[in-house]
Parts: sequence; C-alpha cells; structure tokens
Amino acid sequence: MTILSIAQVSKTFPGANGGTTALQATDMKVAENDFITILGPSGCGKSTLLRMVDIDEAVFMGSRVMVTSARPGRIKLDRPVSLVHPRHYNIKTTPVFMELKAELTEQVRAEVLAAQAALA
Repeated sequence: MTILSIAQVSKTFPGANGGTTALQATDMKVAENDFITILGPSGCGKSTLLRMVDIDEAVFMGSRVMVTSARPGRIKLDRPVSLVHPRHYNIKTTPVFMELKAELTEQVRAEVLAAQAALA
C-alpha cells in the first residue's frame, strides 16, 4: 500500500534566463513500512525535495496534502488541493489558499501539542 506518492514535483527559483532549476521533475512512491534513502551528488535537489514539506509549498505545488501523526505515523488529515495548475504565486493571497493553509497549520499545531503532551 502506497502511503506517500510524489509525482512530477519540481522547483525552479525565479531569476534571469529562466531561473535556476533546483529540482527536476521527480517521481517517487513509498509503501507502508518502507525505509528510504535519498542519495545523489551535491546540488541535485535532495534538500530541496525535503524542504518542500513547508505548508505554503505543499499547498502551492501539490494536488493533495496530508498531515500525519508524530507517532505512530498515521494519516490524520488528507485533503485534495483543488487549485488549477499551473499556479502563479499570487494564488497564495486568495481566500481558498489561505483557508486551506490555516486548516493545515491548525492540524499540525494540534498534532505537535498532542505529541508534547504524550512525552510529558
């Protein structure tokens, strides 16, 4: 059973001459209980891929966003992102984007507080 699917995720930072491609289109599927390692030479986009878990970036780039529990790693929230692709950065100021970001932020905050309480 696939618990994480990355499809055609890429990142280009704006700039002269079309910008800088930090991550070429990447696909990956992770099944339940898989242990994965992301390997590659310096500058190939490993860290960029991992940093894209930021809520803004997840909503902006994704077609679906999930919030997982800290332990044991259950999916707490699974939301489709019904914003048309390709997306321009000004979409981040729309009510739909901000409402989804607020919902996800609250879900993450609640999960962090629950994890802290479990450790206390």
